Amino acid sequence: MRILIVEDEQPAAERLVSLLGRTGISLEIAGVTSGVESTVNWLGAHPQPDLILMDIQLEDGISFEIFEATEVQAPVIFTTAYDAYALKAFSVNSIDYLLKPVELPALQKALDRYSAFFAPRQDNPEAFRHEKVNPPLHIESLSETDRLSLPAEAHPSAGELSVPETSPKTSGENGRSTYQVPDWRKLLEQLAPPRKERFLVKCGQKFRSVQASHSALFISEGGDTYMKTLDGHTYAIEYTLDQLQQLLDPIRFFRANRSCILNADAVADMIPLSGSKLKVKIKGDPSPEGILVSRDRLREFKRWLDR
Repeated sequence: MRILIVEDEQPAAERLVSLLGRTGISLEIAGVTSGVESTVNWLGAHPQPDLILMDIQLEDGISFEIFEATEVQAPVIFTTAYDAYALKAFSVNSIDYLLKPVELPALQKALDRYSAFFAPRQDNPEAFRHEKVNPPLHIESLSETDRLSLPAEAHPSAGELSVPETSPKTSGENGRSTYQVPDWRKLLEQLAPPRKERFLVKCGQKFRSVQASHSALFISEGGDTYMKTLDGHTYAIEYTLDQLQQLLDPIRFFRANRSCILNADAVADMIPLSGSKLKVKIKGDPSPEGILVSRDRLREFKRWLDR
């Protein structure tokens, strides 16, 4: 079995490789990609894998954009820290949904489901191309909010449920049901995680609510995280930059390096440096240091500013 891993966090990707090696299944890691663009390029340059393990929130977007940009024939096991994606993940080629950190028993169960629903395609790949299979979804794995959001016809008394089909059905040549490509842009809008709009910060003995849009940048210093606003104030906040990267609107905010997230409205000037780096000057900040955009983020940074 050839497996493609799509994961933007290196420790998480390494963990998946390690767990797969412990399953006892004969498999090959066909590739590891970290973003939408790199995955689309990989799929265009290599034969389709037998299975894809795919994180939903990637470094340059949401993984569902991959299905909009290219044809994905392989079934997918989604991995993510966001429980809210669970039901919608089944409207693509998904056979399971695993919450991070992924544990070996859950991964083993997902691979067993792959064998049950998709293993026959290896004997006759053309017969199973584009086939949509909705395996039973275990309702116990969902949060209370997600259970209440299920359509009325999907509520079972207990145990498993089958997620209702969301794409128009047609009849395949082999007599089995197939699906038409859904409206990915509409799906992406529905799948967008909730964005953080304001922060409760402490000012002396008082508290204040500050709009996220009023921030110039978020910076990590000495193990603490601070919000620096466009009007020059600095507030300590109880979030890590990794958490903020998931919560903030990626259209407005960008992770420039390991210790800083920038607001597009705060960017004043950009100064090229040697070694393919870039120094960003912040509006209202007279200091000469600026913010360095790491070399590996430079291309994505330019694309972000050019939207």
